[in-house]
Amino acid sequence: MKSENKSSNKKKSEVSIKNKPSFNEIETKVLVLETAGYPFNFGLLEGPNLEIADKVLFEQYAIDQWSGTNVKTGSFLFDQKIIPDFAFKIITAYPEDSGIGENTSITIVTPENESQDSVKRVKSNVFFDDIVGQENAKKKSRLIYKYLQDPEKFGNWAPKNVLFYGLPGTGKTMMAKALSNELNINLFLIKATSLIGDHVGDAASKIHELY
Repeated sequence: MKSENKSSNKKKSEVSIKNKPSFNEIETKVLVLETAGYPFNFGLLEGPNLEIADKVLFEQYAIDQWSGTNVKTGSFLFDQKIIPDFAFKIITAYPEDSGIGENTSITIVTPENESQDSVKRVKSNVFFDDIVGQENAKKKSRLIYKYLQDPEKFGNWAPKNVLFYGLPGTGKTMMAKALSNELNINLFLIKATSLIGDHVGDAASKIHELY
């Protein structure tokens, strides 16, 4: 009789464990991510400014990479393909403690502080004398320098905007750094794509926020 009771209890426990779903068996329905960057910060490693070109393609990329991974709000997922060790913070996971599957909807939201983080002060030790070549660009940059030093000397004429143009690697950013250092003023860099919005007036409002 005792042996029968033991075997029956064992069967009951096996059945209860078998019927209890694991986290991976509960598929994540909605997963909202936010870019978090790398776990370390040093000069040789800079976090990329990610721009999702195709939301559907990114969703498939994420599912293929993280399929079966248990997720919950506040935890992190690390990319191991295109940008190894780049982290994504989980803002929302529904249901909690579930596993990413083929039917999981994955989206990336814009961080609340992205507008502030995307505008960063650039520090450098570059001056006009450090730039080789580009004499015409340096000449015009020195004209701007003279104007800002003594605006009254130029009367009604004044440069309202400055546009450095040319192929990648021709020194546009370096020239801007040199000009800011010559004038001893702050230089802030921002990507033009971050100013583009989905609706009319978005770009104007974003530019207004910069100032």
